[in-house]
Amino acid sequence: MKLGRIARKTIGALAILLVFGLVKAPLENGMTRRYVESGLIAEVAATELSSAVGQSTMLAVLGGLRPLVAIYTTLHAFDAWSFREWDTVERDYRLITTMMPEDIDSWVTGSWHMAYNASASARYDDPSVPEAVAEKNGRDWMLKGVAFIKKGIQQNPESAKLHEELARIYWKDKLDEPCLAAEEYQESLKLGPTKTFIRRFYGYFLSKCPGHEREAYDYLMDLYREGKKQRLPSLISRIKAMEEALKIPQAERIPDPDPDREIRKEYPNAQLPFD
Repeated sequence: MKLGRIARKTIGALAILLVFGLVKAPLENGMTRRYVESGLIAEVAATELSSAVGQSTMLAVLGGLRPLVAIYTTLHAFDAWSFREWDTVERDYRLITTMMPEDIDSWVTGSWHMAYNASASARYDDPSVPEAVAEKNGRDWMLKGVAFIKKGIQQNPESAKLHEELARIYWKDKLDEPCLAAEEYQESLKLGPTKTFIRRFYGYFLSKCPGHEREAYDYLMDLYREGKKQRLPSLISRIKAMEEALKIPQAERIPDPDPDREIRKEYPNAQLPFD
């Protein structure tokens, strides 16, 4: 199998790294402890590592070779992804993020593989699987992606990007959780630089959250009043939908034509992005 060949080619190099790590361990363990105490690096959970890797690897990791082993494991995960070995991909990214919990991109990539790639594979790759079973398996992988990125947020509570990625998984074409998507976009806005599209997306999904219609309408109208830079077709379309839902008086409605009207005329059953 190709995965095995790649592993054999790299095992020699990895073995050298592990021996080097064992030699350096007595010196670097003290340095690592000081770095953890000063907050420069995150502490590695030894119990998690011991369940995922052998003792020699764990010692090397604790000896300061975490980045190198994480790179190797990332390459291994990429190879497993090419063969759609999703359990291996999941295991590898859990190991990577255990070794390097501050690496935001690894949390994002791992959750993406679970919630998108593995989920789609579970749904569509094997036509012999009953539809209901395939749908459940796909949803289970989505929920794994959610749990994985939530753990990343716990490890990196100041990361706006992780909240943004979690919101994407909650979109209608994934888990159909507009309220949760709105919450995550709101958290992202609190933590990171204000991104214009995230401000709009927060309003879009809040408008689909039961009980928050008026709040969402007022929020979207505030964006509209900011001027042309905010008046994209998606914003105008959502405001038009809210005007109908809330029975806003004609005199108070925005004058812009509904950009989706022609699409709906031609394709009455079309599902538009923020319907």
